[in-house]
Amino acid sequence: MMGKRHNRIQVVAVVCAVAACLITLVSSCSGGGAARSSSPVAKGTSFSATTSSDSDSSPASGGGGTQAEDRTSGLSGIESAGRAADRWRKDAKLYAVATAKPDFGPDGRASAWLYSYVSPSSRAYASFLVRGGSIERVQQGRLPEARVKDILRHVLPARSRLVDSTTALGKADRVRTYLKGHPGSRATAGVDSFSTDGKPAWIFTAIKKRGAVEQKIPALKKSS
Repeated sequence: MMGKRHNRIQVVAVVCAVAACLITLVSSCSGGGAARSSSPVAKGTSFSATTSSDSDSSPASGGGGTQAEDRTSGLSGIESAGRAADRWRKDAKLYAVATAKPDFGPDGRASAWLYSYVSPSSRAYASFLVRGGSIERVQQGRLPEARVKDILRHVLPARSRLVDSTTALGKADRVRTYLKGHPGSRATAGVDSFSTDGKPAWIFTAIKKRGAVEQKIPALKKSS
């Protein structure tokens, strides 16, 4: 158990490091004319795309976001991010989705999401930031072969087999209740399978002044 937890911490640290560096970057989407961050972590190729028409992406307020932002569900950008990842590496495989900043709301949406991929052939990873109708590759790097093999054991299945954040949050009663009772609270969300024996799960975390409220909800749809 300790080994699995250690692997998850090491791998997901990549996503968390990107998210931490992106808080300043993505904050400009709330308005005010703030300049974009010139952090080296944010360098990369930018793409212009529109998320799929069947995505759950209607604007809504919640978390630390504003009504001016197009807040979306966690899986709404998978197709767009997948096309960008395919341009990056043809064998790219999605292994994690996470909020780009802690503004996840009680509606199950956030202003921006990170989609992280691994390429077996090049032993590399890349994270794509999806915000509104834009996509940007914000981080990439090489990984040891052993780490790549571990990630490949935890790649996410097709979107059609996953429950979206808006649905999964409905089962996370403690986190949802806290967010509804504390408007503007900081919260994060993400889906991976590193801490759940290879079974994808949503991890919702509401950040309190002392401690946090966290729940893990299975992300796989039940077989019909």
